Amino acid sequence: MRRREFIGLLSGAVATWPIPLHAQQPRKNYRLAIVAQAGSPDLWTMEGSPFFRIFFEELRRRGYEEGRNLVVDRLSGDGRPERYAQVARDAVDRNPDVIFAITNTITQRLKEATTLIPIVALVGDPVGYKLAESLARPGGNITGFSMQPEIHGKYLDILRELMKPASKRVGYLATTAGWESLWVLRLKEIASGVGISLVGPPLRGPYTEDEYRRVLTEMIASEPDGIIVETSWENLSHLEVIVETITRARIPVIYPQADYAKRGGLMAYANDRPAIYHGAADYVDRILKGANPAELPFYENLKYYLIINLKTAREIGLTIPEVLFARADEVIE
Repeated sequence: MRRREFIGLLSGAVATWPIPLHAQQPRKNYRLAIVAQAGSPDLWTMEGSPFFRIFFEELRRRGYEEGRNLVVDRLSGDGRPERYAQVARDAVDRNPDVIFAITNTITQRLKEATTLIPIVALVGDPVGYKLAESLARPGGNITGFSMQPEIHGKYLDILRELMKPASKRVGYLATTAGWESLWVLRLKEIASGVGISLVGPPLRGPYTEDEYRRVLTEMIASEPDGIIVETSWENLSHLEVIVETITRARIPVIYPQADYAKRGGLMAYANDRPAIYHGAADYVDRILKGANPAELPFYENLKYYLIINLKTAREIGLTIPEVLFARADEVIE
């Protein structure tokens, strides 16, 4: 394995999150709610996920420690859209000092449930989804971190390097909500401009392993020239069946997170998640110390890195073009 070192950069003047020499010790107890539309709350702990380890380690360094002066409520919608509004209301009813929200849909439900409790959100295009008035000045109770709306077009550009010149169809693995999102509308426009159509079908809740196998079987049967996997907790929660099924079908694919490539997926174009979770802890700390989320800018994640699993490419008989290979930040051999 070879890896090019990189530093996660966030837009604006801040390149790295400031580390005070001596963390100020909070003098009271606080309550934090972590809310996502899917995924297991067991993963949102120091032990469950490397990214939440970063998040909680940074909070601890700043003086907040679960079980001592920090109570953490963890709520998941289990990938069932009919539950999202209730999960949001349940989170608000706990009366937390701040909410850490993951994904657009659950953040929208939280916005409907409260205009008072500060929310730090990991979302895509907060202005387009009407979660903020602007990136620089969100103007409400929601701030956080955003991926570039154009990233799906970048996924398509990279994937086309592996597809045949006459390719016309690309599968898109996403929930029904994902298929109806602003992101996919933009992706369809980009794809149409180069003569490519997106094919499904969409995933329908509840998002079980059987549902993933059904959708992937139907998608593969339509003979797409490549597949794009959407960024979502639902997909990440079913990483193994997604990677196994697509790899077995020997179809070029691009994933949105490094986890997929490290578990045998062909290729990933991933954001700097460690920097994002570090930054989320910083924002939680600032808000607990009195900062107004309306005046904390949404940061766009501008650093992405390309991971290619060369071992998988060999197994499925795919040759990685030299131009793509040269751009890789990490190659798994």
